[in-house]
Amino acid sequence: MRVQSWRCVPIVGACLIAAWLECPGAVGARTDNVAVLTQQITELQNAGKYPESLPLVQRLIVLSKARYGEKSAKYADALDRLADIYFSQSRYTGAEPIYAQVLTIRKMTLGPRHEDVLATIVSLADLHRYTNRSQLGEPLLREGLAERERVVGPIHPSLADALRVLAEIELALQHYSEAETHILRAIPLFIKGKQDPTQIAQLLGTQAEIERSQLRFAEAERSLKEALSLHEKADRTDPNAQMAHAFALMQLVRLYQQSKRDQDATIPAERALDISEKVLGPDHPTIAGRLEVVATLYEGRGRYPEGDALRKRALTIIERAYGSESINFANSLKGLGVSYGIQGRDEEALALLLRALEIAEKALGPNNPALHPYLADIGARYLSQRRYSDAELFLTRALASLDKAPPSFDPYLTGIQRLGILRSLFHVYRSESRYPEAKVALDRALAVTEQLFGPDHSQTGEIMSSLAFLLLSQDKTDEAERLFERALPITARAGKDDVGYASNIAGLSMVYFKRGLGQGLRCHEERLGDLHGGRSEGRRRRHNEGKHRASGQFDLARHNFQRASIHGVLPGQKCRGIGRDLA
Repeated sequence: MRVQSWRCVPIVGACLIAAWLECPGAVGARTDNVAVLTQQITELQNAGKYPESLPLVQRLIVLSKARYGEKSAKYADALDRLADIYFSQSRYTGAEPIYAQVLTIRKMTLGPRHEDVLATIVSLADLHRYTNRSQLGEPLLREGLAERERVVGPIHPSLADALRVLAEIELALQHYSEAETHILRAIPLFIKGKQDPTQIAQLLGTQAEIERSQLRFAEAERSLKEALSLHEKADRTDPNAQMAHAFALMQLVRLYQQSKRDQDATIPAERALDISEKVLGPDHPTIAGRLEVVATLYEGRGRYPEGDALRKRALTIIERAYGSESINFANSLKGLGVSYGIQGRDEEALALLLRALEIAEKALGPNNPALHPYLADIGARYLSQRRYSDAELFLTRALASLDKAPPSFDPYLTGIQRLGILRSLFHVYRSESRYPEAKVALDRALAVTEQLFGPDHSQTGEIMSSLAFLLLSQDKTDEAERLFERALPITARAGKDDVGYASNIAGLSMVYFKRGLGQGLRCHEERLGDLHGGRSEGRRRRHNEGKHRASGQFDLARHNFQRASIHGVLPGQKCRGIGRDLA
């Protein structure tokens, strides 16, 4: 029987693999006893010590081949362990041919309808999902399920795990209705198999992922809270149940992050980390992923020293578990580099990001679409240093890489990443006065934003405003005014103290200045005075030490008002006939 494992989908960055948990014991001296050797391997893998287990697995393969033959089920079991190690270390190109070999042997020795054959197919299909080739995993798993059903029928509990993985594959392919169908079919099979509530909760977690991927945030939150209530009832002495609980908490964190509720994400993230450390110990590779998520949340609140300490600890764990040439290590380096960049430590950040890209290219290949975040982050660092040619080189490569991404990539995450790249390219082109290219980048960014968030979202209004300012700089006043007017009610929803609303007011003031329309300009000046003046306690607070991020836009607008007044703005004029009532 193959060694089982369940693999956690990450919240931020590359995947970390959580081994099926047992109580680790001491590993003895070298032995030729297959049973003892197998137990030693299991203990090491459960402790996350994959590199240390590798020579033992290789020894097991040699012994199994010599004693049972290379066409035996036991030899296939040993090979399967090696493939699981490679998978756990993200060495996908090494794992895939071994899984294929295991599948061939098991079909031959056990028959195509044996449960171990289906288990191997599940692993291989899951590998296809992790390597963004879910379109290959789907038919493979469907065929394996059909073969097994011919023996046990369509409602046998042994089908449940395969249905769960198939649902995750359909989710990756954005086949949401099919994914939900598989989940609804799997739940009663788990119940029929008298599985504990934890496994039902895990299915609800997959259901929540389906809902989250469709931006059905309220439904996803309900599914996760139902799952968490089941996890709370689980046996607290069962490490598997506790780790499943921690994973569900991390799903809730990801949901809160995506729905812009970072303030709600910190507590479940810290709790998931606490549970994981109690079960796995402080140095298990799964802990690294938890540490990085908490670090990201701390950094979002300006707690950089705490975040740095967590990231460095995670990096040490990752290097020990997977090696310094793994994609996991590259992703952790990238995270630390991005954090340094946010803190203004550009040289340190760039060194880490370039090293991370080098490792990732070796692990994934130089043309893999999954390289785009590495390329984009390097481009952003060069942009911050005003090294525009270098920034453009990496950003355009990142965009081209992302545009080649298969449908199995998370559409929301790829959309967010594409938006960030396009906005960075806009800044490159604008800084070099390459206005037509800047407009192309912003036009595309606007389309992406509307697709991601809808036409009335604050980010949509923000992009419209940026595009309007670009048009205004090229004296395309009519086009700029139309965009400012479109963006104004959108940004106003965020509140009239918001930087986006202030930006639109400033932009419209410049439109009127360019036209010499003193009356309309005076209208906007009065609204601006209402926003930025000191007529109330709330307004007075906005003068405190830079708390109002829009102050630069207000100063720009006031400057334009002062210039315009030279051309005939009368202090006593009333606002009428030009512009909208913005009060």
